[in-house]
Order: sequence, then structure tokens, then C-alpha cells
Amino acid sequence: MNVTRNTYFKRLQDLSEIDRRVMFVSADCAGLVFEEYRRTHPESFVNVGIAEQNMIAVSCGLALAGKRPVAYGHAPFATVRALDQIRNCAAMMGLPISIVVNGIGFAQPYFGATHYNTDDFSAMSLIPGVRIITPSSPSMGIAAADYALLTKHPLYIRFDPNCDKEIYTKHNIDFSKGFQILHQGETVAVVTSAGYTHRLLALAEEWRSNGVDATIIDVYSVPYDTARLLDAVGSQPIVVVDEQTTYGSLGARLLCDLNTYGLRNPVWVLGIDFGDSYPDMSTIDNSYFQQVYGLTDDAITAAVTEAANSVRN
Repeated sequence: MNVTRNTYFKRLQDLSEIDRRVMFVSADCAGLVFEEYRRTHPESFVNVGIAEQNMIAVSCGLALAGKRPVAYGHAPFATVRALDQIRNCAAMMGLPISIVVNGIGFAQPYFGATHYNTDDFSAMSLIPGVRIITPSSPSMGIAAADYALLTKHPLYIRFDPNCDKEIYTKHNIDFSKGFQILHQGETVAVVTSAGYTHRLLALAEEWRSNGVDATIIDVYSVPYDTARLLDAVGSQPIVVVDEQTTYGSLGARLLCDLNTYGLRNPVWVLGIDFGDSYPDMSTIDNSYFQQVYGLTDDAITAAVTEAANSVRN
């Protein structure tokens, strides 16, 4: 259903009725998300064709003219293909554009290997001034749309189609803080985002029945408040689950933060290690890749159990 993504765009379309700065720039992938809006508001919609570099450049030009452009392209082309324009135009000039993609990791296997989005976090998190937002529930889609009209810097918003359930009814959304403890445990801290947040919240119920009371932390915005996140983790061992290449993942970032603060929490980083070559990518079943790279429910449970036992022993 992709409820969170659709909620985000519906909110922006509603906001555009009262704020004429909003512009939608598409790399020829509007589809059902924009179809009605494109017909009724042609003055606020630009299709640059299959040219993601041009999409970012046009968005930067619109931002310089006082607009609030939202650039929507297929993952990972809107980032990796257009990295030059994102770095040298949007980031260096500090322009308030929103770059939006759908699909994290292997979330869109039906589009083929070219659409696997396994290194976008690494690429975008290295660019100063870019905030990465990974909404994990529909209400966060609305909050991200509102934030797009307030920020003074580029946003990279990445939607996971596996985030339809609302999990933030009892929590405030603060993009500068960047994370939320969704369950406070005492045994091990599990750090993740997007669709994995939903999976791990469900798994945590099973873990508790087996004596593992895990703290579940959803990191939905990067840069996050590092001091507050590390304080939330405390002295617990940490398991990071992220469907990204491990050397540029959320786990790698957290390891650097722990080192900077002189902390020595044991850390398990679960992610994708391609080694020296890509795997057979002819499959359209993303569960195959979760099996290959140790991201199944059983593999995650084993890592969390090992981390919890490391303290007990």
C-alpha cells in the first residue's frame, strides 16, 4: 500500500494550496502519486524526464528562486546518479530542496538489480548539510512534509513500503533529535529504522518470553542527537539492523560515535557485506537476500540473544 509515502505526498499537495512555494519535480516517475495533482496543478509540476542530474539541478534553481521543490525519483538513481549535483549544488549552497525516493535496501526486487538501494545511506550521510529522514509510520510522513517547508537545508527522504502501521501515536517526532525509544528494555539495545522497526517490535514480544528484554530504538533522522542516543543506550550491548552495506551503514556510524565518546559497548552490526562481488540478482524475492546476508528473523534473534548473553556471561 505504501501508506506512509502516500500520506507524505498528500500532505504536501494539501500544503501547496496555501503555500505556492511548493513545487514537484519528477524524473518521469510520477505515476499514481501525482496523476491527479499534475492535471489540476500543472504550474506546480515539472517532469524533467529520465534525467536525475537535471532533476536536482532544476530543483536547486527553483530553490534559488524562492520555491520549495520536492524532487521525486526512483531509488537509487535520485541519489547515486545525481551525487555531483546534490553535493556541489544543493549541499554546498545550502538549498532547501527535498529529494524523495521509494525503496530501501532490497525493498523493490521486482524492478531488478539496478533498483536495489543498498548504499544510499552511506553516500548521502557523507555530505555535510544533508539531513536523511526515514519515516517509519504515516504520521511521520505528515511531519516530514511539514518539515520540508521549514528547513533551510537539503533533505533526503527515503520511504520503505513496509511501514503502513502507525507506531507513533504516543511519541513526539523531532527530526533534530532523530530517534525514539519505542520500548525500554534492560538487556540489549536494538537500533534500526523503517520496516525493520516494525519487524523488531513484533520480534521483541517473542524475545521477552525467552528472557531477553530489548530496548527498541527507531532512528528516523540523521544526523541524530548523538549524546542523547548514547545516553539512551547506556551500557547495554547494541545490535544494529540496517539493510545497507555494513561499512557505510547506521551501524558503522554508531561505532564511530561510540569511539568518539570513548565508550566500549559491544556492538553487533547486521547488514549487507557484498565482499568483492555482487550476488546473483536475478531473483525478485527480497527474502532471498535477507537469507544470504543474515537479516532473517531467526538471524536477528540469534544476534540479539548472543548480545544479551554476552553481558550475562
